[in-house]
Parts: sequence; C-alpha cells; structure tokens
Amino acid sequence: MLDLIREGWDRLVRFFSREEVTAGEVLAESSPSRILAEPLSTTSESEPELQEEPVDLSQWKVTNYTESPFEKCGRLYIEGDDLVIRSDLDTRGFFIPLVDVVDVLDGETVPILLLSNGTQVGMAKRSVSGKAINFLIEPLLHTSPVSRVMDVLDGRARKAAVFVGREEIGIEKKSQSIRLIWLECSILLSNPFDIIIIHLVVFALGIALFL
Repeated sequence: MLDLIREGWDRLVRFFSREEVTAGEVLAESSPSRILAEPLSTTSESEPELQEEPVDLSQWKVTNYTESPFEKCGRLYIEGDDLVIRSDLDTRGFFIPLVDVVDVLDGETVPILLLSNGTQVGMAKRSVSGKAINFLIEPLLHTSPVSRVMDVLDGRARKAAVFVGREEIGIEKKSQSIRLIWLECSILLSNPFDIIIIHLVVFALGIALFL
C-alpha cells in the first residue's frame, strides 16, 4: 500500500515539475529583450559634424580652350655677331647681323641673309602690334615674341622659339608634295613632250589641292 502511495506521489511531483519548466520557457520567449538596438555604423545623420559642406561653385571660372593659330617650327640664337634663325620647314639657315636687329626693334625693315653665302632671302620687321618680330622668308612668314628675342639679346636665355601659322604649314606641305611629284616625273620621263604633259597634270593637281 505504501508503495502505491509513493508511486502516485512521484508521478504527481514529476507532473508539476514539467509544467513549471514549460511555463518558464514560454515566459522567457515572450519577454521583450532588454538590449537596446544601436546603429551598427555612424552616418552623417547621426554625426552632424561628419556631414560634407556644400562646395561653393560661384568662385570657379570656366574658360574655353582655343587652339593657338601658331605652331613652333624653329628657334633663333646668337652666334658670333649674328642672330641665327633656324626653321624646321626650311633647313638652309638664315641670319641677321646684330647691328640690324637694333633697327628691327626700332621699327625698321632689315634684310634676312642666307647663312651659307649671305644672299638676301627675306625681310625682318616688327609686327603692327609691336609684340613680335616677323621674319618673311618666302613662302612662309615666321614670327617670334619680342620678349623672347630680348631674353636672348640680354643673355637671359640661350635661344627663343620661332613660330609659323598653322594654315601656312598646311599650304607649304601641299606645295612640297607638288614639287616632289614634279621632280619624280621629270626624272622618270626624258621625252620633252611627256614632260609638258606632266607639267599640265601637276598644275591641275595643284589647283585641285588648293581649292
């Protein structure tokens, strides 16, 4: 009899113990978490001092790029008592005596001489604006800023750049192409009649290139 009572008591204890465990689990799951959700990263909204300041564009100046109408084609420098002019478009070489350069700076026109034998091949004169010296050596007009020429004359620079108009370079290249075609045809053909025909063809080609 005692065994039956003890067995019933044990079952009753186990029954109530299981209910307490189940109730505790439900209470734990239903209770809200006491840990506050904090942002994982700092943003500009949470940290005002990290916000980027707007860029003031009112002080910016926009300028349009314009290609220079001139292209560097040579240089000038002092050699002995002469101002030597070298051009990549004409390899003969030229010079002006330094005593004549003074006249150019004063607005006078002076001759440009061939470096090899002193033959006059052009004229040098200050530009209308007075800011450049123009060297007219047929068929091209070379130019150099007066300030750069003065740097060479005063010894502040060893040489100065010489420029030529971009349009003139294009014309000169076309002329060189025509002269080359004429020379090659003259060498290949020895018959005078054929040479006359070739001259007419080259003349027509030259007109077509310049149109």
